[in-house]
Amino acid sequence: MEKQALLLDLERKSNALEQASRLQTAFLAGVAHEFRTPLVSILGYSDLIENTFEADRVLASAGAKEPSGANSENAKARQWVRGIQRSGRHLLSLIENLLDHGKGQSEQLRLNYKAVNLKSLLEDIELVMTPQSKQKGLEFVTELNGCSSLSDCWVMVDPDRLTQCLINLVGNAIKFTDSGRVKVLAEYHDQTLKIVIDDTGIGMDE
Repeated sequence: MEKQALLLDLERKSNALEQASRLQTAFLAGVAHEFRTPLVSILGYSDLIENTFEADRVLASAGAKEPSGANSENAKARQWVRGIQRSGRHLLSLIENLLDHGKGQSEQLRLNYKAVNLKSLLEDIELVMTPQSKQKGLEFVTELNGCSSLSDCWVMVDPDRLTQCLINLVGNAIKFTDSGRVKVLAEYHDQTLKIVIDDTGIGMDE
């Protein structure tokens, strides 16, 4: 009798855990949907702003005059808009992954390998993380070594997963660094990619 009671208790607990897991998945999927709609709108408006800057640039190249200093200010604004776009698209990718998981389409982590230019990837990380580092008065830099050409340094990685990992690590480094700088150093030798996050923070106990 005790064994039967124990089995029934285990079955009840197992059913309760499964129900809790289903409720959690449904909740996360609902939240992801709520986040996705305004985020897509933000990205749409940022695209419109960038297109406006591009139209102004085309007009300027055609001979239209701009106010003094407008070129440099527009260049800064374009860079800020690109930062918004990079951050927004990364967040949208995370939301899409969460929705896929909620639908049961990915029971385990699946990597989607693509040819990625390391220089462009590091530039994206710099655009996304520089505002956060500036808020703490920190210098944030990226460095790429080992490529025969900075414009032709391609590797096969999952760009979304790698970007997510780097943003998390850099964000953690910024959080625990009170002064100085945070640096992302990428080295590519013999088809092996090594990325180091270096900072002047307090570090961790061994």
